[in-house]
Amino acid sequence: LDSKALGLTGKTMLNLDTEEWGELYVGCAGGGESRLTLPVTRVASTTTAEDNNVELIEIRVEGLMGGHSGVNIHEGRANAILLCAAATQAALQASNNDVSLVSMNGGDKHNAIPREARAMLRVSSPEAKEAVQEAVNKCLRAAQAEYGMLETN
Repeated sequence: LDSKALGLTGKTMLNLDTEEWGELYVGCAGGGESRLTLPVTRVASTTTAEDNNVELIEIRVEGLMGGHSGVNIHEGRANAILLCAAATQAALQASNNDVSLVSMNGGDKHNAIPREARAMLRVSSPEAKEAVQEAVNKCLRAAQAEYGMLETN
């Protein structure tokens, strides 16, 4: 912003906005953004038409409450990206290298508690599929125990 063009002469800006009508906040938590870039190793798929054991399994976390990170953060709501990442990590660790991560995404706003996330896994054996299902179910039970009364979906 060009402060002179806007007619602003002060040296300090106070953010007095709020999420509640009729209220005035003096102060602000502020905000910031970060970008993290990590190296990724891509592996070509060796799947052929004859590979009957290879499957894609989607891990979905959806239907959570979500919310505004500045308004609802203290309420202990579940974060879909964190839950999906935990289930994905558990599935990868349980699989004996017969599972690989194809994709993962979630959330759609930088200042929101994400309510949805998805991961796609490539599973190359029936034993790995069973290990993935067991690991994901264990994470589901842990999430239900932690958030069950708050997150009813």
